[in-house]
Amino acid sequence: MISEVVSVPGGIFDLLRADFGSPYEIGSWFWVDNKYIFVLHSGKRFAKKDGEHPVVIRTRYNPGRHGPNVTCYPRSASSRTGFAHEAHLPPCRINLPGMVLLHLPVVVKSSEISAATFSCCEETNSELMSQIGITS
Repeated sequence: MISEVVSVPGGIFDLLRADFGSPYEIGSWFWVDNKYIFVLHSGKRFAKKDGEHPVVIRTRYNPGRHGPNVTCYPRSASSRTGFAHEAHLPPCRINLPGMVLLHLPVVVKSSEISAATFSCCEETNSELMSQIGITS
C-alpha cells in the first residue's frame, strides 16, 4: 500500500516527454522567471523587475529535442497594448484579464519550459489561437 505520494516538479513527466518526444503544443502556457525571458529581436530582458510572467509557446516544443531557447509570446496584466486576453479558470494561474504581446515575441530558456512551470493549454478554438495562426 502506498501511504505517501512524492512529487518532483518537472521530474518524470519531463523525462517521459524527452524520451518519447511528447511535445508541448502551441498555445501551452507557462509561468517563467523574468530572468529567463528575453525579447527576440533585441536580446534584452523582457522585464527588469523580479518575478514571473506567463508566456504562451508559439511553436511546438519537444523537451530534449530542440535548442536552448523556445519562442513564446509574453502576457501582461498591466500592459495597455497587445491582444486582449481574458482570465482563465482555476487551476490555471492566469487569473486576471491582460494583454498577450503578439507584437513582441520573446525567447525563453528551454529548461524553463517544463511540467514545473506549466499552467494550462489555451483552448484550440480561441481567438488567441487564431491570432497565433492555429485554427480549429
